[in-house]
Amino acid sequence: MEKLLEVTIKTGLKTGNVKKSELKRLSVDTTVQEKAICFPKDARHYQRMREKLVSKANEYGVRLRQSYVRKGKRALVMHGRYAHARQYKRAKKQLKRLKTYLGRVTRDIERKIAFREGVGKDFEKLLSLSHRLLAQQCHGKNKPYSIHAPEVICISKGKSHKRYEFGCKVGVVAQP
Repeated sequence: MEKLLEVTIKTGLKTGNVKKSELKRLSVDTTVQEKAICFPKDARHYQRMREKLVSKANEYGVRLRQSYVRKGKRALVMHGRYAHARQYKRAKKQLKRLKTYLGRVTRDIERKIAFREGVGKDFEKLLSLSHRLLAQQCHGKNKPYSIHAPEVICISKGKSHKRYEFGCKVGVVAQP
């Protein structure tokens, strides 16, 4: 927080928005900048990550052994149905299927792009996020909460109407 405050003050002085006389007293507060994400569910993450990898592979002409488009969609729908009906063993089986499909597509892409020049850098970010998803534990740390915004973290604020918020911590400095 001190580093953030220091950078903010230096920027304000440089741009002329803040005068040295105004720096005698400042109010600092932190809050959560919420991101527009759905509530994170592992099944949806596995499916979305697999879809992104397959579309990127198609974009670069990487021919996959199998893309699991229909099977992945079916497994995601069935996972939701089983979980809603409180058939958690069946839902867990579908979740495992989705994770298997993602792992197979990830490994297939890694094998195919290993021999291509310049393609690996474009897949690097997606593949690293895919490995994070595959290695995550249910209640572990370093769990990605969003595919399109991997910097999102879960913050518990203690509000009665909203226990958790998904976003980034932000520091706000103001002059009273």
